[in-house]
Amino acid sequence: MVEESSPIVLGKVQTVITHFFSGTVAGVTGAVAGYPLDTIKSRMQTQMHLPSTTAGSRITPLQALVHSIRQEGFLSLYRGASTQVARQAIGCSILFGLMAQFKWLFYTPSTGVGSAEAHPQIVLAASAACTGVVEASIYCPFEITMIRMQAVKGLYRGFTPTCCREMVGNTVYFLTYDRVKDQLQAKTQLTPMHVYGTSGAVAGFAYWCVSFPLDTIKSVVQADVLDRRHQKYLGTMDCASKLYREGGVGRFFRGLSPCLLRAMPVNAVQFMSFEKTVEMLTPLWPHRIERSLNLDSIALDSTMFRAVQSRLQKLPTRARMLSTAGPDGTAYARSTSVFHWVVAGVFGGVVGTVKLAQNTTDKVEKLRLMNLHKSLAVIAAVLVPARIGTRLLTRSPQALAGPKWEQLLGSASHLGLYGLMIGLPSSGIAMGYYSGFGIPFFGSRIPGAEKPDKSISGPAYSAHKTMGQALVYFVPLHVGAAFFHHFRGAQIFQRINPFKASKFMRSDEQHIVAVLGQFRLRPHCDDRRQLLYDEALSLTYQWGEQCTFQYQVT
Repeated sequence: MVEESSPIVLGKVQTVITHFFSGTVAGVTGAVAGYPLDTIKSRMQTQMHLPSTTAGSRITPLQALVHSIRQEGFLSLYRGASTQVARQAIGCSILFGLMAQFKWLFYTPSTGVGSAEAHPQIVLAASAACTGVVEASIYCPFEITMIRMQAVKGLYRGFTPTCCREMVGNTVYFLTYDRVKDQLQAKTQLTPMHVYGTSGAVAGFAYWCVSFPLDTIKSVVQADVLDRRHQKYLGTMDCASKLYREGGVGRFFRGLSPCLLRAMPVNAVQFMSFEKTVEMLTPLWPHRIERSLNLDSIALDSTMFRAVQSRLQKLPTRARMLSTAGPDGTAYARSTSVFHWVVAGVFGGVVGTVKLAQNTTDKVEKLRLMNLHKSLAVIAAVLVPARIGTRLLTRSPQALAGPKWEQLLGSASHLGLYGLMIGLPSSGIAMGYYSGFGIPFFGSRIPGAEKPDKSISGPAYSAHKTMGQALVYFVPLHVGAAFFHHFRGAQIFQRINPFKASKFMRSDEQHIVAVLGQFRLRPHCDDRRQLLYDEALSLTYQWGEQCTFQYQVT
């Protein structure tokens, strides 16, 4: 039997899903607790809905709070709160969920999948930074919505400082949380909830101390008028320069006090909610409790494997094969490969039609090509979520051999492509809908908004154009990297070949190891790997980091 102290180990998909749900709970609790102070912070940064002050003086957070309550009532502090709760719920679920995903992506534990071994700080930092890029894409529109409740227009204005804020802030946030948590667990007798709360409070404090200047720039840029002819700030650097001339370094930290007062309790609540929810959800999954066995007994060939398989089937409980991948398992799942090429073909059509339209002078032909471009974009908007979901929920081959920086760069470029695949159709659809013209779809038309809104369609057009230009660079980079690996000897195109499936038993020389509780096994090879077994007969064996066979009794 396995010792009671043995840790419960979840698989990749189970871990990511658990963290997504736990992040949602943490986001909702944090939003409810911190929204009033968040509103005061935004008002102090933009100077909206606040009384005028004499030169050289500035309003305090307490004065801003009292003024808001007196003039508009207490509920004014929760104006737009539904948007904030939604943003926080979505943002925190993505924050914690993608952090789990990127940890699995960037780091392969030396003791096998599911190891409880701590992740290196560089992996934590890389995961936090990559998560910040995705997070900024979602946060920017929601933050605009909250500020627009206070008479501010725009949509994706301030995306650059938002992205920088999330990348820098997330890195400091998670490194601080892990460091403080480790120190408290090692040197104090605090309860787990006290450790989580204290670590979360310190992490939230650190996050805003380093990222608040970027948040100020973001808020001021977003508060600027939409019309370029009357904009006060020409961009992020111009805004930073003018703010410094306006009030020195202190101008970037205006409103920091209520933000820090909010950050410590809110992040304490968030991390306590997150860790407690993970603790509650983890035992609900089918799981295994790890224990190493001695690999000094017998080896099974394919004939003996079939005999053991037959024995499993005769057990009182039913044995179910969960996953198989042979030693040649270097290909993505067939569904992932199919989606890869289908989405690539659709985006090829999307880019090709708009390029042809740009190079034709025939107005009728230009209109036809643009209608086809928009029709294909609608298909892309439907396929991309399915493409990403399939990629997350199916197995992936081992990372290509190479230095760590090369693997991280490859992961970052893939993340950039995913971001463009999401952003391009989304911004195009937003542009068509809020312009009032609607979206053509193969001869029919999806209706547009009854009341066109240029404050959305305009920035959506700018974002769409910028992302389209970025795609022109990302695609050659992606294809060039594929050929680079191909000519270096990697079977790169076989990894994404939908007609190549990892076969379970390819030849007589291939020895697949079947594992049953009363057997202690090893393969016919010199490379001996760890064998994992648990009392529920959920069994995993890894051979050469490519061969995985798993059985679970249900």
